[in-house]
Amino acid sequence: MSGLYLDEYTLGYLAQLIMTLFIAIYLLSLRNKTSATWWLLLFFLCLVAFAAASICVEATLGVGHFYATHLQVILISLAMIALLQLAYSYPRNPPGGSPVGYARWEARTVLIVSVVAALITTGGAIRQAAQMRPGGMPTTSTPFADVWMVLASAWALIVFWRRSVVFSRRETPDEPLHRLLFRPRGRPARAAFAFLLSTVAAVAVLVVLQTWTAILPESRPLRDLLPSAGILVAIFLLALAYFNYAPENTSFLVKLVGITLVTVLLALTPVATIVAGSFSRTAATELMNPEPQTIRVAPRADGGYEFSQIPVQYDEAVGSPAQPGVYPLPFEFPFFGEPQHTVDLHRGVVSFGQWVPLSLQYNLTPAILLLRDNAFAAAEMYVKSLPDEFSVTWRLTEGASNLGPTDVQATMYPDGSFDLNYLVAGQPRTQAIGFQNGSGERALTGFDFAVLHDALPAGPDGIAATTEVAARAALSQELLPLAYLLIIASLLTVIVFPLFYYVLLIKPLRLLTAGVRRVDQGDLPVQVEVSYQDEIGVITDAFNRMTTSVWETDQHLESLVVARTE
Repeated sequence: MSGLYLDEYTLGYLAQLIMTLFIAIYLLSLRNKTSATWWLLLFFLCLVAFAAASICVEATLGVGHFYATHLQVILISLAMIALLQLAYSYPRNPPGGSPVGYARWEARTVLIVSVVAALITTGGAIRQAAQMRPGGMPTTSTPFADVWMVLASAWALIVFWRRSVVFSRRETPDEPLHRLLFRPRGRPARAAFAFLLSTVAAVAVLVVLQTWTAILPESRPLRDLLPSAGILVAIFLLALAYFNYAPENTSFLVKLVGITLVTVLLALTPVATIVAGSFSRTAATELMNPEPQTIRVAPRADGGYEFSQIPVQYDEAVGSPAQPGVYPLPFEFPFFGEPQHTVDLHRGVVSFGQWVPLSLQYNLTPAILLLRDNAFAAAEMYVKSLPDEFSVTWRLTEGASNLGPTDVQATMYPDGSFDLNYLVAGQPRTQAIGFQNGSGERALTGFDFAVLHDALPAGPDGIAATTEVAARAALSQELLPLAYLLIIASLLTVIVFPLFYYVLLIKPLRLLTAGVRRVDQGDLPVQVEVSYQDEIGVITDAFNRMTTSVWETDQHLESLVVARTE
């Protein structure tokens, strides 16, 4: 898993990937697929791809995170197409006609609308990808896709409910409507209602657990488990609802293996949260406030920069209180060869372009990253502008944020040099410290607060602290064995457990089922081999005695009939 930084969320998505892949492979293996099966297969294939994209979102630190985020939205919009059409095609309409008179044209209309929505979502993602350039303003905000997902999901549930009611009305035409809403009549109605209940039940579990963690603060670490566990359960319930009422022959063994796999995944994924929580507490102890220091950055004759760690140059005369925004510089400040006349000051960043978080994150905007952190939205800011220097200071008091008390200052000089002053640096477990040229590239030199640097050349695109990367890499190494365990346990569940289930459960049941079919065809007497003296063995033994008794009675009656007719 080189290049991926694992965390507790990554392993949660890995569990979803395993579960959805298992279901998709089984659906693909079914023979005589109906249209509903194909729509469900498409839905789960989209979920497989979504889980893989989610792993990339959580486990990558570079630009791959951005592209994977928009890929998620595209995949969800495709999944909504499949879910909506599944709602209209499952359960299959009886030969007598459509259970909903206008279902056909309505399904086609919804298909057109959902395809258009997917195209709009894809177009938005392409437009955002085009913003990944120097000076661009990319965003991961997808308001249209978010609203569409909610509307499409709600409409799918409504369609399942409507079909359940209409199927029930076919079975019991005189039944009052309020009873049919919650008491479906007949197998087709129960099938549609099962899909409705499986989704509602999963959402209810999430709501209850989320409320519990909000009421009990000490249980808040459980929040990290809720999305993953809830989605995992919802995925399996949705598949189980189909398998229970599917027109195709589905195996009882598959249901057993599925239940076992979900149990294994739900049992292992919380371990990741426990390990990550323990690691974070340890890291918080080890990465306490670094010593006060100043990083002096000076231009070189070749156009590059070099940086050194020197004694603190923090100026106690911080200037006047100020608000975030654009400020003019009292001199022309050369930055990577480009003259700068204004700065945009926000949340620990001195930006030489419009302040856009993702532009800063992906080096699309030239900037000095003093200590970029959202906690600085509540910080006190001071600006001092003199003919020979310009400085900005951010201060956070104790208890204002998880960053801790912080007092940092950036000072710029007319010759293009600047100081990053850390009087009180809090706990800077962030990679957003350093400076960058806004080229969109990531050729940055890493540095560590704990290591002294003297005239170290900066990378072509600037420098960046390695604290966050090192912390993520260390956590990834802690969770890597658990990731392998998750994969191995899933493979064993899918490959080995069916052998045990087959020998101990499925084979005796198949023998008993074959005996029942022979009796149904009039083949008496039937004696089924008792494999094990368990519950199935007791039933098999009783079945053998019953068939023998029936055969003896039948023979006795035939002998009486023959005797009377002679």
